[in-house]
Amino acid sequence: MERTTHQFVIFEVNGEIYGLNILIAESIESMYRITRVPKSPPEIVGVINLRGDIVPIISLRKILGLEDSYTDLTRLIIVRFEDYRLGLIVDRVYDILTVPQNNIQTNVDVLTDRERIFVSGIINMNDRPIMLMDVPKTLERINLINGQGV
Repeated sequence: MERTTHQFVIFEVNGEIYGLNILIAESIESMYRITRVPKSPPEIVGVINLRGDIVPIISLRKILGLEDSYTDLTRLIIVRFEDYRLGLIVDRVYDILTVPQNNIQTNVDVLTDRERIFVSGIINMNDRPIMLMDVPKTLERINLINGQGV
């Protein structure tokens, strides 16, 4: 019997652990000097010049309704999906995790309405659950893609 597995970049925002499908993660970067963009939505912190490309930077803390807070562990996860390439500011990146399909719960009824906006599933781990962030759905629901913002 073949077991399907998925890989996720595991990161932290405000003490909560999240996973991001590795298929859309392009790279993990240390913080860059971010250039502010006038009149942009509050979730868009600005842009960076990443090896010659201008990349919009989005604060996951602001998406979650939190104030920005940066430390030496703060990282940018550069993601690419459809025609979008952008950076997500996270508090810390832990590792890449390979998870069997049967450890992923897609019924997210236990989550709050706000969490359902950006979480597409939960990885059932022994010590604590890992919420799976659906970046395209999150940015679409808060109007940062498809004509607004990015």
